[in-house]
Amino acid sequence: VHHLFRLDIATKALTDLTPGWERPLDYENVETAFDVSPDGTEIAFHSMSVDRPYEDMAFAVYTVVPGEAPRRLWPDGPTMQRRPRYSPDGSRIAFGFAVEYPGFYGDRVRLAVSDRVADPVVLTEHWDRSCAGWEWTPDGSRLVFVAEDDARQHLYSIAASGGEPTVLARGG
Repeated sequence: VHHLFRLDIATKALTDLTPGWERPLDYENVETAFDVSPDGTEIAFHSMSVDRPYEDMAFAVYTVVPGEAPRRLWPDGPTMQRRPRYSPDGSRIAFGFAVEYPGFYGDRVRLAVSDRVADPVVLTEHWDRSCAGWEWTPDGSRLVFVAEDDARQHLYSIAASGGEPTVLARGG
């Protein structure tokens, strides 16, 4: 089981930020499972959202402030939440999610943004592509991501407030 640690460079003290945590962060890409807020005071991560014996494959996004227990970002949200990314000012978190349908695991990944006050805004609910690799633009006004279309990977952009994705570059 993965844990998040903080290393104090000056004192070389190592602190476990998720003591007692018994859920895996990710099975394949642990390096994309977390992000640190721009001011360094909080960490967002995705992890299994069910307890052992892990009979269901369900993930949720959590936030943790050092010294506090992790809190679920969207408690009543769909399963398969993943890849949280803080906006440049730290006020919002972008993440993806898929919806599990009985007998079907391959739903598309939708892109959502949470202001951490209201329920997240789903940016790509009505778009029939699966988003991947999203990152914020430096000014925090848009998200850039990759999505497949006609068997090609293209680079897209979408306003953080919603709208239609636009192609930035066509892939091969």
